[in-house]
Amino acid sequence: MATALGTRPLAASADPLAPFKRWLTIAVAIDALFGVVAIIWPRWLTEFLHFGAAYPTIWVRMVGLYAILFAVTYVPAMIVPIANPFLAVWAFVARFIFVIFFFIAALNVASGFWIVVIYDLAIGFVLGRTYWRGFRDDLMSRP
Repeated sequence: MATALGTRPLAASADPLAPFKRWLTIAVAIDALFGVVAIIWPRWLTEFLHFGAAYPTIWVRMVGLYAILFAVTYVPAMIVPIANPFLAVWAFVARFIFVIFFFIAALNVASGFWIVVIYDLAIGFVLGRTYWRGFRDDLMSRP
């Protein structure tokens, strides 16, 4: 059945934000894994990513704790993004803030930060695009 705009209406069980939820789940898992690795093996992580020596390692562990805290913060938006619009938008806006910070770090501190820049740019773009599409489709499905 086509509507006046030529689009098909969503089925009652279809979730327009399902792609956003999937990508946010992937991002939360990666962030939490990064945080756990940073807390348990800080020296290995800094060597693997070519960040240079971090002394004392408590700073790397603190970054790991922040990554886990950010991942936990995204969980409500991952479960019901339409009811948590601030957290859903923050999930991708924060990525672009990280891109600016790590871009400067990659230019001035260590080349290993380019991996973080590319990851945050890619996941931020995908999260922003899927949220916008899902949010728009959700609005258009309402009378």
